[in-house]
Amino acid sequence: MRWSIADFRGPILLASLVCASCSREAPAPEPDGVVARIGDRVITADDLRLKAQTHPAMTKEELLHALLAHEAQSLRAQPLADDPAVRREIDRLLVNRLRERELAGRLKAAEVSDAEIQAEYDRRRTEFTRPAMDRFAMLFLQIEKNASETKQAEVHARMASARQLARQQAEKDFGKLSLDYSDDQLGRYRGGDLGWIAANKTSNRLPETVLETGRRLELGTVSEILETDEGLYIVKKTDHRPGATTPLEQVRASLRRRLLAERREQIETDFIETCMQQAAPQIDAAAFARFELETTPQQPELPVPTGGLPMAGN
Repeated sequence: MRWSIADFRGPILLASLVCASCSREAPAPEPDGVVARIGDRVITADDLRLKAQTHPAMTKEELLHALLAHEAQSLRAQPLADDPAVRREIDRLLVNRLRERELAGRLKAAEVSDAEIQAEYDRRRTEFTRPAMDRFAMLFLQIEKNASETKQAEVHARMASARQLARQQAEKDFGKLSLDYSDDQLGRYRGGDLGWIAANKTSNRLPETVLETGRRLELGTVSEILETDEGLYIVKKTDHRPGATTPLEQVRASLRRRLLAERREQIETDFIETCMQQAAPQIDAAAFARFELETTPQQPELPVPTGGLPMAGN
């Protein structure tokens, strides 16, 4: 049997139509309940119901008009999406929504356990510990390096007299003795008082040997005469405070806040790092090196008037 081209026209045409329909994307199904169309958008009954929830006093005609008005303005605003400033505003909105969706929950769920608080307290215990402290008063008589033996003996005699008087008086400090028997200009008008010195600190006014001698004294007692390269000292322990460590319960809340802030900061850092890895940014080092920020010159400060305010009528 012989076949002609006419015999294939029907099947060929059918096949062409089938292939053409296969090459085109199937149109998106239209949502249910469409009540209006504007541009390429539709307004459904569900849109009206949603709008009515926030505007219960509006009639259905008013609701529809409000939705159409919004969509009409939205369509007219589409070209603005190409404006760089608008694009940045949209980007900021998207970033904020992203953080609300993916980060806010993690930050809110962050917790700090009691064990972590205890570990942090132990690690920072020295910060919560107040060292023992002593308070001293001193008398100091200088001996010149080239002083004669006679002069040195006179200074020793003066300090011995001062020590005897110091042991006899009941005052907490050296009182008026420092005016007559001390060359220390800072303390002579304060009864020789040196203030509080922590057990783990040194003093720039007392040689180490003198300070250590004072720490070993009983409260209220006076040391022997102590000779140094600068001269003679006697020191009196006038007060003492024992060391103490603040209990964990008193700092638990502040430790929790600090650890929680650090944990949330780490969560945010990890989130940003993940975003950066996924985005894989590439920096043109040469172009960045050539870039210079434009600095805005600072406005000179106006002089402050020194005179008084003008009187009324002047």
